[in-house]
Amino acid sequence: MSRHAGYVRADHELASLVDWCGSFSIFPHRGTLRDDVLPGLRVAHHRERTAVALRVDEAHARVAILAVYPRGRDVDAALQTIGA
Repeated sequence: MSRHAGYVRADHELASLVDWCGSFSIFPHRGTLRDDVLPGLRVAHHRERTAVALRVDEAHARVAILAVYPRGRDVDAALQTIGA
C-alpha cells in the first residue's frame, strides 16, 4: 500500500507542476531574469521544490520551458548548459 501512496503523491506533484507551468500563459514574466546566462532567460520556483528555466517569446505570445530542476540541484551550474 505504501508504494501505491508514493505513486499517488508523485502524480499529484506532477499535476501541480504542470498546472503551474500552464499558468505562465496568464502571468508569463515571473521568476528571476537571468540575462547573464542567456538573454530573456528566467528562473521561477514552484513550491520551493522545483526550479523552472523559461523564456518568454513575445513575438509569438508563448512561453518556452527550457528545463526543470529538482530541489538540491546546482541550478546555476545547470543553467550554464542552456547558455552554451
